[in-house]
Amino acid sequence: MRAWTRPRRGPYRTSLRLTTIPTPSPPVGSEVLIKVSYVPLNPGALAMISLLPAFITVQDAIPELECSGTVVAAGPNAPAELREPGTLVTAFRDVPSVVRGKGLLAEYVKIPAEMSVMPLPEGLRGRMKEAGAMTGVGQTALKMIRTAGVKAGDVVLVNGASGGVGVMLVQLCKWAGARVVGIASGGNEEFVKGLGVDEASALLPISDGKTDNG
Repeated sequence: MRAWTRPRRGPYRTSLRLTTIPTPSPPVGSEVLIKVSYVPLNPGALAMISLLPAFITVQDAIPELECSGTVVAAGPNAPAELREPGTLVTAFRDVPSVVRGKGLLAEYVKIPAEMSVMPLPEGLRGRMKEAGAMTGVGQTALKMIRTAGVKAGDVVLVNGASGGVGVMLVQLCKWAGARVVGIASGGNEEFVKGLGVDEASALLPISDGKTDNG
C-alpha cells in the first residue's frame, strides 16, 4: 500500500514522501482494519512532532492523528457496529502511537476499536471529508465547554471562530443554549455568521503593525 512518511524533520511541504509499505495484517482481537478516505493535515500534530528531540522520533514515520474511512475487516472482539465490512467510520490514533511513527496518513490503517473508532452518524455519511477532520477539534471543543461549564443563558466569546476548534465551539455553545459572539478575520465574517453566532466581529487587517484605521 502507499503511505506518506516523513524521512526528515520540517514542514509537510518539504518533509513528506510518498512511499510503498506492507499492508497491515488481518485484524485480531478488537482491531479494525480501515481503508482510509480522508486525513487532515493537522498543524497541532506537526508542531507536536517538531518539538520532540530527533532521537525520539522514528525514521520514515507515518504522521497524523485522525481519519475517516471504510471498515475492511474487524477482529472478533470489535464492537458489533464495527464488524460489518463497508461501515463508514471516523478514527483517532493516540499520541504515543504517532510518536512511534504509526500515524494514519496511509491507504490502510489498523486500530484497536477502543482507540476512538466510531461509526458515522447518518448525517455525516455523505460528508467523509468533514468527518475525517472532526474528531480532534471536536474533542478539544467539547473539553473546553465542559471545563468552562457553558450552559443556557451564558454569553461566550469565541476568538478564532472560523478555525477548526472555533467552528466546533460555536456550534456546541449554541447547542448548549448560550449566546455566542464570534471573532474572525474579515474574509470569514459571513462564514461565521452562517454557523449561527448571535454576533460576529471581524478583525481589521494589519498594516505596519497598526490597524488600517490607525
